[in-house]
Order: sequence, then structure tokens, then C-alpha cells
Amino acid sequence: MNTFGCYKKKQLDSEVCKECNKKIDDQINELDHGKIKIVDPIYGLVEIDDYIKIIIDTCYLQRLRRIKQLGFSYLTFPNATHTRFEHSLGVYYLIYRICENENHAIDNKFKFILKTAAILHDIGHGPFSHFSEELSDLVLGREHSHEKRAGNMISPEWSCLNKTLKKIMSKLGFSDKDQADILKKIPNYISGYSKDSLSLLINGPIDVDKMDYIVRDSYHTGVPFGLGVDLFFICDNIRFDKVKKNGHKQIIFNEKAEAAILNLLYAYATSYQAIHYHHVNIIASEMILKIFNDVDISKISDNDKTSLFWTDDCNFLNRLGMILSKKAQKKQYHEIYKMFLRINNRCLPKRKKQGITDVGKKLDFNERRAEEKKSEIITCSSLTKKVKNVDRIRVVKRDGSLRELLGYVKGIKDRFRKIVWECSF
Repeated sequence: MNTFGCYKKKQLDSEVCKECNKKIDDQINELDHGKIKIVDPIYGLVEIDDYIKIIIDTCYLQRLRRIKQLGFSYLTFPNATHTRFEHSLGVYYLIYRICENENHAIDNKFKFILKTAAILHDIGHGPFSHFSEELSDLVLGREHSHEKRAGNMISPEWSCLNKTLKKIMSKLGFSDKDQADILKKIPNYISGYSKDSLSLLINGPIDVDKMDYIVRDSYHTGVPFGLGVDLFFICDNIRFDKVKKNGHKQIIFNEKAEAAILNLLYAYATSYQAIHYHHVNIIASEMILKIFNDVDISKISDNDKTSLFWTDDCNFLNRLGMILSKKAQKKQYHEIYKMFLRINNRCLPKRKKQGITDVGKKLDFNERRAEEKKSEIITCSSLTKKVKNVDRIRVVKRDGSLRELLGYVKGIKDRFRKIVWECSF
């Protein structure tokens, strides 16, 4: 019976995949460099290129509709149920606004790279977003960043997404050489490993990813830190100037945008402490990690382990619940199953104490469990975010000279601390 069910599921998946590919092929054949419009709660009416709409319709993007942007934060902030999908649309729109600004003079090839990297930058996320990265380390024995997983979806020639991008580029008139270069650059722009300064727009100290989620997370949680950030003013005051050293462009900002940039970075620091590292979010994540640690992972099939990371939030909890309900028949798994039910019912332990220490290395799960054995208390540790490449944030003065914001940014960085909560499960 199970074999038949599994076979039928694969058969149905295959049929749906064929229908999806046919729909995408039809859309590619009808490409006419047009645009569609959608309404976004943050930006209002936004325009989307028709070829980006095709990418949005792929299963890679559609899965993000079912992955919450802030993981378990909805247990604290009831409206924090927005998804990686709408965030990806927001990141795309900010890049679209930059690319279509006539003052920036970005050529069509790099417009395609930037726009495609923006819409695809989060496709590597697993259930409950960043939580799945540490879970991957515990269950699979390796921690893959979502940027790396995104690259693994884009780069292989057998990937449906790779084939779709090639078809779109051919229709848009890119040569085979340009296509190969673009497919190489997109994952590097997402990961931040590219040497092109333009990649800093996707993954850098002030990138469109941060710009969108700082404002969007504030909007949906009600935590106001990001609501006063003028994103359009920052985007409109980006400049691309040649650097004599290597001839590449670097990203700088007009001096008049300095206050808006500092406001963005301040919101970045404070929102992480208030939202992402709220103790309820951390405790819920820790409980799931503890469940996987206490269950005999070796008895979970490799297929089940891997599939957990390519599903969505709801299916992740459903599959985990099914695994635990079967094991709950054995006495030693009763408490583990009860812990899972407590998460579903938001019956979480209270934090016992909170400490703040200097910035340091985040303890991994096994190190936290070692501390637990010493103190008989579960330690939930989270290292606050650090601003990367702060020395690359510069503004251009009216006389044409450049000035670094390093001194100002360092003052904001000093706010970052290692926050530790202790609670008893």
C-alpha cells in the first residue's frame, strides 16, 4: 500500500512538473519585453519585468510562499507571518528601481544579473528560514548556508531552473558566452563571493536584501525601528564610480544620503535584538533542535532527513509530528513528543535569566548541550548580527572627494553583544 502511494505521488509530481514546464515554455515564447504590476504593502504599485514573472512562476519561487520570513517569531508577533516570497519581490523591486534609474547607466547584461539574483537570492532557504541552517548541521552533519544551496539550484545544467534561465536568455538575445558568464555570476552575487562591486547591491554592507527586510519586518511585527528608513532616497543616491586601482566600479552614496544610511544601520542593529533574537523565537528553535538531538537520528532514513530541508514550514512540522507520533508508542519517546506538542500549542518554558557578554563565537548545539550538563539548565545562545564590509561604505562629498562612514558605523557595531538566555525545558 505504501509503495503504491509513494509511486502515485511520484507519478503525480511528474505530471505536475510537465504541466509547469509547458506553461513556462509558452510564457517564454510570448516574451515581448513587457511589464506586469502588483500591489505591495510597503512600496505600493510595483512593476515587474515579464521575464522575471516567468521565474516567479517556477516551483523554486512558489515554495517560498510557504516559508515564513522570521521563523518562529510568529509565536511572539502574531502578524509576523509574512513569507520569503514577498520579501523576494521586495528585494527585486529595489534592484529594479536602481537598474532603471537613468543616472546609473547599468548595461542590459548586468541588469539581468542583478534582477535575477535579487529575485532568486532566498530560494535556498529551508523551513523556518535561517533555523534550518543549524538544523542541517545537526541532522545531516553539515551546515549549508542558504546562499550556497541557492547556487546548487542555479548552477547545475540538469537543474530545471538552469534550463529555464537559459531559455529566457536565448529569447532575450544573449550570446552563449554571455549566458555562461551570467549563470556563473548570479550564484556569486547571491553568496557575496563576486569581485564585481555591483554584487554589493545583493550581498554587501548596505544591500537591497537588508533594506527590504528591515522595513518589511518592522511593518509586520509592529516593532517600529525600520519604519522611518527612507529606502527610495538611499537607492536614488547610489553612485557607481570607477576605481583607478583595478578599473572596477565601486558603490558609493551621495553625502546627502548619509543620515538615511545611518538610520538604516541603526534600525538593522536594534531590530535584530528586538525581533530576530527575541527569547521566544530562540527557545522554540532550541526545542526543535533538542527534539532532533534526543530522537535516534540514525533510524530516520536519509531520504526523510533530506526531504525535511526541501519542504516548507507546514510540511516540516507535519512530517516531524508523524515521525514522533510513531515513536511515541515507546515510553522513552513520550517526553520528546510532548515537547513537540508544546511548541505547536505555544506552551514554551519561561526564560530564567538573561545575560549580555562581549561579542564572541556563537556556541553550536553540542557546545550548548555540554554547558547544559554542567549547569543542568538549557542555554539558548544567539550571536547578534555583525555588519559586513563596513570599511566599504563611503559617501561622496560635493567637492567630489570620498569619505568613509567607518567611525559612525563602528559606534553602531559597538551595540552588538552576545545575548544568552537560560531556561528549563
